Amino acid sequence: MTGVSFGGIQTLLTAEKNLGLRAAIPFAPGAMSWANESLRAREIHAVRNSQVPLFLIQARNDYSTGPSETLGPLIRGKGGNNRAKLYPAFGSSHADGHGGFACWEEGIAVWGNDVLEFLKACGMGGS
Repeated sequence: MTGVSFGGIQTLLTAEKNLGLRAAIPFAPGAMSWANESLRAREIHAVRNSQVPLFLIQARNDYSTGPSETLGPLIRGKGGNNRAKLYPAFGSSHADGHGGFACWEEGIAVWGNDVLEFLKACGMGGS
């Protein structure tokens, strides 16, 4: 499962349920709402209780790098196939670094191979 922004939040929330997912890739989960303490606490809870490997992806020029700074170490600390990576700035604005990085072809060219490696490590994909 994957999602961007609010979809990234939903990806984290779903990852903590035992729904048969094999991996979850949240992009910039809650970056635009990171100042909301309740949301931040809920995302931390979801990461700690995730039932599947996570790969958090974010660009440095997103609206806030709080998700990578706070959730990234928690995800990596879970061990196994869990990953989090803060990539260099993408484009020239916060909007570019947020949704553009996750969805545009030029962004996919930056993180695509890392995602394929993650999926293979999680037992998905070909050789």
